Amino acid sequence: MACNRPFEWRKKWERDWEQVKYCSEKCKSHGK
Repeated sequence: MACNRPFEWRKKWERDWEQVKYCSEKCKSHGK
């Protein structure tokens, strides 16, 4: 799952929120 997804994916995020949060954590750790 790529971190730079358009906001239209937000509906899918509601189902995969744990993966989204994990992705966000990885993005933050990566240094953006």
